[in-house]
Amino acid sequence: MTKRSLRWLVLIAAAAPVSVSAQTSAKPAPAPAPSPTAPAAKPDPARVAPYHQSLRMIMVRGGQEQEIGSLDDQVVLADDNGKPSIIRVQNVDGPAGAMTDTAVADKASLAPRWHSSHAEHRLLQLQFTGSKVTGKYKGSGDPPFPIEQSVAENVFDSNMLDVLVCALPLADGYRGRLTVYLYEAGGAVPVDVAVTGSETVDGSDTWATGVTISGHTARYFIGKADHRVVQIVATQAPGVELRLVRSQG
Repeated sequence: MTKRSLRWLVLIAAAAPVSVSAQTSAKPAPAPAPSPTAPAAKPDPARVAPYHQSLRMIMVRGGQEQEIGSLDDQVVLADDNGKPSIIRVQNVDGPAGAMTDTAVADKASLAPRWHSSHAEHRLLQLQFTGSKVTGKYKGSGDPPFPIEQSVAENVFDSNMLDVLVCALPLADGYRGRLTVYLYEAGGAVPVDVAVTGSETVDGSDTWATGVTISGHTARYFIGKADHRVVQIVATQAPGVELRLVRSQG
């Protein structure tokens, strides 16, 4: 598994059905995506609170579970260059090695400011200024090349995807659409969000939420009390799932 595909899965995997025998889990059921006319989603920055949690990465093939890595996920509220900000840092330790993603967004609006992704064989740096995204990408053994794209001003950073979904007014029947910038997908892409019900996962009362991005649907199980991800599951292929499971304690 490459670092690029691992980061893609970490993004997509913040949603999906869970079927577990060794732990309390959600029912494996497909998550219906909302219609293309879903109303604009409006994440509420007031729902974003600091946290620090660890998640286990579990690959499931034919019902057999294998732990393949971990994700350390932290959100802090702090100033960045003198501006009140939401800062998210993710450290991934997976099959292809270590990777660190850092994203900074405006505290009052969640509008993205900058994003960096560092791995042994990959470097991605992005700056968001109004309707412009600039930066650079460097792959292993290749010279860096510049990034410059125009986007709508209401585009969010894909690296804040979990934070954005958790900041929505989730409730029975909720559905909405937001747009994120995802370099791996070529730029700005729509994300459809739909609450499919309530489920108890690892002892937490959660909203089971379908998230569809670039044709991939997963389900987030989001705690109703703390507005944080409890589990994420993404299907890679028939009979193959990647799960992110919040560690207890």
